[in-house]
Amino acid sequence: MPQFKQYFAILLVMIISGCSLLQQAEDPYEKDQLPMAKNQEGFSLGLYDNGKIENQRSYTTNKSTFKKQVVFGNKTSEPGKFLLLIFNHGQQLNFEIDGKNVNKYLFQLEANQYEEMEVTIKGLEKGFHSIHYVIVREPYKKMKSLEETLRYSQLYTVRLNILKDIEEIPKERPTLTRLGYESKEKRIHGTLISKPDHLYHAWLNQRLDQKKTYSYQIIYGNKESRPVDLYLVKLLDWEQVAFDDKETVIYDQLQTDTDKIIDQSLDSSMIEGEQSLVILYLPEPFEPLSEEEVEHTMSPEMSNRTILSTD
Repeated sequence: MPQFKQYFAILLVMIISGCSLLQQAEDPYEKDQLPMAKNQEGFSLGLYDNGKIENQRSYTTNKSTFKKQVVFGNKTSEPGKFLLLIFNHGQQLNFEIDGKNVNKYLFQLEANQYEEMEVTIKGLEKGFHSIHYVIVREPYKKMKSLEETLRYSQLYTVRLNILKDIEEIPKERPTLTRLGYESKEKRIHGTLISKPDHLYHAWLNQRLDQKKTYSYQIIYGNKESRPVDLYLVKLLDWEQVAFDDKETVIYDQLQTDTDKIIDQSLDSSMIEGEQSLVILYLPEPFEPLSEEEVEHTMSPEMSNRTILSTD
C-alpha cells in the first residue's frame, strides 16, 4: 500500500496588489525562488508586500482585520483549475476577495500564469489564530484511480500565526477528540477515507442508493520521528461539515508510528448530484513560526477524494 504522504512543490510567501491574472512573459517571481526551483515545472504559493517577498509568518496585531495579497503560480505547461480555502484552527473561514464575501474561491490558470489575490479576513477576536491558506488543484476533477487521487491530493499551503491583543501563543490546548481510537496497524502518514467494508482501502467513489446510510472510516497516522498534534477537517463539496453533533473539528495527538480510526456514517440525503468528500490533516497548529522554525514544521495533508453521486 502506498504511503499516504504528499511531497509539496516549492512554497513561496508572496504579496502583490490587486486581484488579477498575469500572463508570464518574464517570470516576475523567479528571483525569489530557490535555485533548484528555477526553470522547473511546478506550482508556487506565497505572499508579497509591495513587490517584495514576505518571509514573516507570525504577526502581532490589535486589528480585527487581516489583509494579505496571495499569489499562486502555475509554472507548468498545462492549464488548470484551483480552489483557495482558508482555515483558522481548523474552522473554515469566510474571507473577502474582489469585494465578495466567500468561503472558497475558484480560479483558472493557463500555463505559466499567476493569480494575484487580495484576501481579507475579518472579525478576528482577541487571542491566538492559527491560519492556513490552502490551495487545491483540480477540485472538481473525477478521479479514476488511486494513483490519480494521490497525485491530486497534494496541497499548496501557507500557515500564519496571528496574535490579536496578546504577546505569546497560549499554553492551553483544545480537548482531545473522543472519537479516535488506535488501530492495530501502522500504515499511513496523513489521512485516508477507507472503504466501508475494506479497512485501509481507499474509498474512491460510490453511487448512492436513496434513503440509505453508508458507514466508512477515517484513518489518520503519523510516520514522522516525533509526536504530532493536529486538526482534522471534513469537507463535503469543499464546505466544512461536522464529524458528529459535538465535534465540527477534530483535535488530537499522535505518537510516532501510530494510526487512529474514526468511524463515520453518511446519509445519502446529504448528497445532491455529484460531490466530493475529503479530509484535511493540519499538523502542529500551535507551533511558533519564525523564519527559521517554519522549515521544520510538518506539512498539511489531504486524503483521497471520495466521489459520491446520486445520478
